[in-house]
Amino acid sequence: MPENWIAYDIHRENKRAALTAIFFTGLEKKIAPLALCHLLGDITLLDAHDTENIVRLAYALVEYAPDQTCSWSAYAQSLRLNDQMDDAKKAVDKGLDIDPDCIGLLTLLGKLSLESGDVAKAEHVLRRAFDIDPQYSVLPLCEALIKAGSLDEAEKRLSDTVRQSGRTTSSEATSYIINLLKGGGKAQKISEYGKLLQQSQQSEHFNPDEMARFNQELSDCLNGHPALLFEPSNTATAQGRQAAIHNLLPPRLIDPIITMLQTEAERFFERNRQHEFMNFRPEKLNITSWAVVLEKGGYQHPHIHPGGWLSGVYYVEVGREYDEDGNGGAIEFLKPPESLIGDVNPETIVIKPQNGLMLLFPSHFYHHTIPHTGEKERISISFDIN
Repeated sequence: MPENWIAYDIHRENKRAALTAIFFTGLEKKIAPLALCHLLGDITLLDAHDTENIVRLAYALVEYAPDQTCSWSAYAQSLRLNDQMDDAKKAVDKGLDIDPDCIGLLTLLGKLSLESGDVAKAEHVLRRAFDIDPQYSVLPLCEALIKAGSLDEAEKRLSDTVRQSGRTTSSEATSYIINLLKGGGKAQKISEYGKLLQQSQQSEHFNPDEMARFNQELSDCLNGHPALLFEPSNTATAQGRQAAIHNLLPPRLIDPIITMLQTEAERFFERNRQHEFMNFRPEKLNITSWAVVLEKGGYQHPHIHPGGWLSGVYYVEVGREYDEDGNGGAIEFLKPPESLIGDVNPETIVIKPQNGLMLLFPSHFYHHTIPHTGEKERISISFDIN
């Protein structure tokens, strides 16, 4: 292929098991705690859905090196991933007792304060963190400033840091929110965002009957799969189940999905080659993927994909027929969480999916699923390219 794709790794679960074994060997051999923290980070990246296992490993690290801030930081972050917010705050406090200026722990305390609704405390802590390391703490500080109504200051701090350190998916999303609020619900013309939203019905590129059989096989494989986790922590999924596809599908089904995505991504690259967004394309292209199965009433909260550059979704089974007025189960773009924009009502783009539709969009585009109204489960496969 002309693009520099990294081969999709279908053996991630085996690698995660191997790294976990190395982690415990490292504890026995008494290697440096910081090295074990990095190893724990690698394990988390291989499957962030299994948050209970991450907490177990992080707790073992704290028992091994209770006098190290990196241990408490890893443990606190794992607890936050597992939605144990009160325990996460206690772990942060333990770490800050060791080093009151630990940038990772200060920033995490600010995030936890934001999530609990204590904006004043978050702003105070994050200003202190910003004085130590602006790049590391600027995004949560900007969120605190946005919630406090200090939009001009948030805009300046963000633009200054981006000018020095470069753009990220999260910085682009934060900039969008600031522009949205300052513009009274309009960041820029909706058509400009629409240019970067690519829709492609795969039955137009492949035999429709073969695509229908392929989707049915995917659906049969995913429905009721024991590896799917109900409302997993650290995800946007509500009233639904989710897991990484390497834990759900055999290689004979994963391979054609990845090939379809790569083909559509290259169409996206060609179509948008003159767009500013393409200036930030990663040199090497790596794919991560997971499946989402929503029951009736299931939805996804507004979110971005901070670990991606370009994201996508393939609809295996939409679980309903769409009429002109019904949007249940549709995907809506460009509407951030109410906790960030209040009662501002921005222009949005709503797409009613069909079986076999693939969407691609920049990872910084806020999006959510309108509650699913079909009797059948809604099955989709999502991707990040990073």
